[in-house]
Amino acid sequence: MKTRAAVKHPLRSPRKYNKRMSLAGSEVGPATILVVDDRPDNIFVMEAVLKENPEYAVMTASSGAEAIELVKQYDFALILLDVQMPGLNGYETATAIKALERGHTIPIIMVTAIYNEDPHILKGYSAGAVDYVGKHFNPEILKAKIGIYANLFLKSRQIITQNKYLLEAEKAIRDERNIKTVLETMPVGVLVADSSGKITQMNREAIKIWGGTQLVGIEHFTVYKGAWAGNGKALQPHEWALARAIEKGETSQYEIVEIECFDATRKTILNSASPIRGTAEEITGAVGVMQDISHQRELEAKLKKEIPENKLS
Repeated sequence: MKTRAAVKHPLRSPRKYNKRMSLAGSEVGPATILVVDDRPDNIFVMEAVLKENPEYAVMTASSGAEAIELVKQYDFALILLDVQMPGLNGYETATAIKALERGHTIPIIMVTAIYNEDPHILKGYSAGAVDYVGKHFNPEILKAKIGIYANLFLKSRQIITQNKYLLEAEKAIRDERNIKTVLETMPVGVLVADSSGKITQMNREAIKIWGGTQLVGIEHFTVYKGAWAGNGKALQPHEWALARAIEKGETSQYEIVEIECFDATRKTILNSASPIRGTAEEITGAVGVMQDISHQRELEAKLKKEIPENKLS
């Protein structure tokens, strides 16, 4: 049984262990992880594991009640929740968090020293936990598990961010007001094409991603070298999302493409495009939005290589 009393402390903002920008950009990351435990020594151990990754920010709570209040105020990628706490235990805390509007989608990993038998594990799952780890955990396996949930969180944020800026770019082009200024302030890459499919504008972020600029028509999209991330098949000029938006009126979202940049570097982008329509619904152009997700893909590959899937259970 635990004998140390819970340590009381005020609610605190996320602690960033590294000032490097998150892999997904300032609007997307870092992934904030909540560690809940009434023992400072246990929190210290968890923080020691998490602070090695610059993509994480960490918040801590010393009780279930404090954790619930934090979930009401912040968006968390993951919660590491101690089972055996005074007051609200881990099961009760998880149930309360899952009942919150902000908490029902947050993955919870239960951390326990003694409750490792099937009935207790099932109780944790029924309370909303997605996984268990013991107090004497393998740090590499724990980091791999955390990485999986953090990456899922960042992916969802990337999609939300990309959709937001795609809509904003469309509106700026339709309104024909301050187009260049609006596009240049966006933290995502933006390409604009006219009704013939010729690229007429690339903002600074798009030029940075591609390592240069090529304002060409669809027939010359061969200068943009890319392949589908899923199967490695090279994209033909008419297969690019921007080309399909012009030629077919398609809105394409969140396509993962491996690209070879104009400066010979290789990157992975999350790519979307949408047609711009006039008052008679005719296609007057198209806008494409992209984000560099290379670092995230590298982390995913590293996790898969270092931690085989059968070791994550």
